[in-house]
Amino acid sequence: EALYKAMLKLPVKQMRRIYAHFFLRLSETEIARAERVSIAAVSASIAQGLRHLRQYLAKSDNVQRALAWQCRRPVSIRNTGQ
Repeated sequence: EALYKAMLKLPVKQMRRIYAHFFLRLSETEIARAERVSIAAVSASIAQGLRHLRQYLAKSDNVQRALAWQCRRPVSIRNTGQ
């Protein structure tokens, strides 16, 4: 839910490109070709959108609580025999 809310705060172009890249698994080249823009423009837009998402999510109480909970969980290390 926190990610969804953070995505909605992004400019439409950044949201569309991040969605296409990470959820639809399209390459930056494929996105650039579909939008008829340069790969550099797509790359910069995705990078800027990710920075904004990190900022929005860092301010989210739910994310902060989840991270704190994860840090308190014991970590188990399995021996894989390798």
